[in-house]
Amino acid sequence: MGQYYIAGQAALWLQPDGPNTQPVYLGCHTLEDIEDAGDAGELTLMFCPDPADVGKYMVTDSYVTPSTSPVSTSLSTRLGKVMDAIEGAQCRGNLFLHKFDCGRRDLFGNYQRSFGMAKYVKGPTTYSALSSMDPDSEDMSMISADIQAERLDVIAPVTGGSETIASIANITDVTKLYDARCPGPCGAGLVDGEWLAASTEGAVAASPQVWLKQYNAWAQTAADPLAVDDDISKIMVVPMDSDTVRIIVLNGTTDAAAPAQIAYSDDLGATWTEVTVGALNAQFLTTGFAIDKYNIWVGCDDGFVFFSADAGLTWTEQTAGGLIAQPFRDAQFLSTDVGMLVGDTNAMISTIDGGSSWALVTGAAGKAADDILAFEMINANRWFLCYDDGELYYTEDAGDTWAQRRFPTDNVGEPRDIEFINEMVGFLIHNTAAPVGRVLRTIDGGYTWDEITIPADAGLNTIVAFNENRLTVAGNVSGVNAAVTAISA
Repeated sequence: MGQYYIAGQAALWLQPDGPNTQPVYLGCHTLEDIEDAGDAGELTLMFCPDPADVGKYMVTDSYVTPSTSPVSTSLSTRLGKVMDAIEGAQCRGNLFLHKFDCGRRDLFGNYQRSFGMAKYVKGPTTYSALSSMDPDSEDMSMISADIQAERLDVIAPVTGGSETIASIANITDVTKLYDARCPGPCGAGLVDGEWLAASTEGAVAASPQVWLKQYNAWAQTAADPLAVDDDISKIMVVPMDSDTVRIIVLNGTTDAAAPAQIAYSDDLGATWTEVTVGALNAQFLTTGFAIDKYNIWVGCDDGFVFFSADAGLTWTEQTAGGLIAQPFRDAQFLSTDVGMLVGDTNAMISTIDGGSSWALVTGAAGKAADDILAFEMINANRWFLCYDDGELYYTEDAGDTWAQRRFPTDNVGEPRDIEFINEMVGFLIHNTAAPVGRVLRTIDGGYTWDEITIPADAGLNTIVAFNENRLTVAGNVSGVNAAVTAISA
């Protein structure tokens, strides 16, 4: 028998100023049923005449029309002498209903299940039982407001379980091998998290490796992409056609006699082709980002950026290290035009034209001696930066101003990776000084962070997130093999 909630095991929270701002406890309020049309929309049947019976028809197929209905509910409370928070809410904020079985209602982090209504719009407001001709009437004066929201984030408790991978080298990066799909004309269904690609450092006197997770089992590719003692700094996967994906790895090790280098495979690692990037000997690649096979950027150890429009076959220099001369650590693009690279000594550069031109971005004050290990562009204005001194910073105005965002046991160790799946829900890796890897989740756009229980490890390096309740993290050798942890509800 499962454990079930009753209506009273709930707390309502309003985030009137939007993501990454302080939630407000609503207290004595009632939330009506939440109606969510979901992603599927309406099912439409297709028919043909039944050849065996005149006047009858057979269902031959069906299709789903996308949902056009918003998430909807109604919020009500008693009319007080002071204007209620929902009355004063003017902007498109967020509304949360938390479910729990013990603890204080007025602690935002006290939830087991949460239903987050993102970017709500307050509809018609009704004031009821305002007056009465009956002298005995003691009806409570009420206020209620219809709420429509852009999206419903359904949050569940999650835990992590270790996966078996035989790598004896630290994992540097993990990415999706294939996008998820339902069973249909294109073949069998693919579930997010079951098909992944991971890259490693080079073990002692050994080549770096690529490992593929297919149907939940990890196996090393038939061939290694790079030479002995090289490291893979980044792995990217781009679809080439309906059946083929190209795996691209960046060589993260300097060679005094050769320029930077990538390797790619179109046959899931059975064979690899090496490609030279740039012309400067001893230059090497530290990070990269791929939107598709026509839009791939890589960053170097000396501030250079290169671009490929043909799935990595050829590369064009976009900036000759004139803006910064520091190693890049992370790269991200919101579109084919808007993107950033970040790196050591608080270095950041941005583009709004796909890299035809780049501009310096000023990081948080007083951080000139600190390296940016990872960052996340949630939209064109709101970004998070992970610094190597254990601090997390954010901006809401595209870098004009910065503020520190605290999280449990910060200011020591290193936040190593951060990834948001939407403007509300994100995940953060933080390694303690030991190091021991920790994973934290936010459901309110980064204002609060809660730790997820995972098996012990010797430090984590990378996240790949699939939805609000499902992700994979990986990192250093912990015991005999590299750590890979699948986290799900």
